[in-house]
Amino acid sequence: LGPGTHVSDSDMKARGTADAPIQVVPITPKVLVSLAEERVRAAGTRPQDPLAAEARYEYRVAPFDVLSVIVWDHPELTIPAGEFRAAEAAGNVVQADGTVFYPHVGVVEVAGKTLPEIRGLFTERLRKFVENPQLDVRVAAFRGQRVQVTGEVVKPSTLPLTDVPMRVQDAIAGAGGLTPNGWTRAVT
Repeated sequence: LGPGTHVSDSDMKARGTADAPIQVVPITPKVLVSLAEERVRAAGTRPQDPLAAEARYEYRVAPFDVLSVIVWDHPELTIPAGEFRAAEAAGNVVQADGTVFYPHVGVVEVAGKTLPEIRGLFTERLRKFVENPQLDVRVAAFRGQRVQVTGEVVKPSTLPLTDVPMRVQDAIAGAGGLTPNGWTRAVT
């Protein structure tokens, strides 16, 4: 049973059998802690953190993202469009086919790759032209992956997926939260 349900103790107990009796217990913090400890003992491990998967999240570059590549000690490769332009404007746009062009590297397939994978690919290709290249690759503009938040939210909108993991509740909050008519059980 949960908050807001209305069933009498005697009705619940009547549903039980001699082999499987039903016991009605008020839900308290103490009961919740003891249930969690019981699950840990049964599993023989520490409880799983439901947000632990976020620690393994790595953004994968998508078409239309803008990459910023910094090659240390080589300003001619780092800022070919001028140092006073924003990274988003001067960056390298990932084309619709998932490729990007970079000097001395050529046209490279980057869509679906993580930033460390792209960094490794660029480093390997630049070795022919730059001794011991040290570079960094970042996403200057997240344009490729978006989520639409529609329905009973305050401000229906499109939000970019970035290098920070986004949960459903984050997307709803980004759209201003639910309206008074919002029904949380139907969120998809």
